[in-house]
Amino acid sequence: MTEIKVKNVFPITNGIMATISRLCDFGFNDDIDLLLLSKCGKRNITPVVEMLLDNSENLSQEAITRLAWLIIQEYGDSWKRIKEALNLEYNPLTASIYHEEETTDTEGETGDNSNEVLKKDVSAIDIPPDNYVTDDQNRTESSATGTSKTTAKRILDRTSNVSSYKNSDLVISEIEMRVNSRFISQVIEDVKNYIAMMIY
Repeated sequence: MTEIKVKNVFPITNGIMATISRLCDFGFNDDIDLLLLSKCGKRNITPVVEMLLDNSENLSQEAITRLAWLIIQEYGDSWKRIKEALNLEYNPLTASIYHEEETTDTEGETGDNSNEVLKKDVSAIDIPPDNYVTDDQNRTESSATGTSKTTAKRILDRTSNVSSYKNSDLVISEIEMRVNSRFISQVIEDVKNYIAMMIY
């Protein structure tokens, strides 16, 4: 492989970073390619860049776009997730809130489970002479039973206890997360590793 420096192949404007920014809708500024090339220093290009160079001195815009799509295929999903996470709107000083649902079932019997026996008054006038009244004819029985089931559901939003954390600790953690996880720096680092070898 011929030793070809990254800075001799890529343009400092409208280069690989500008193309990635356009394809992914990142909105990087116009100097983003200059920043990338300064990070690459005197590193040599990788074999994939050399193949796209195809014995030319500089990469064509078509080759740059093709290279950009290759890089996006490898890193695009990760970049998207990082960008979404860094752009979340939240207050680091607010205690966390969680959702809790509680369902209770109660089942029991209702009504009267006792048997009721009522005796009828039967007069001799109502009975023909050759008939007689048995005990079964002289009473009625009734009973009542019932079962009921009640379901109760309540939904609670609870706030966790963060009294063990100081507000200053939460602010410091927030600042460190924002500084250490800068999105542009991550994209530049990934592109640099894709186009530049560790050979100077």
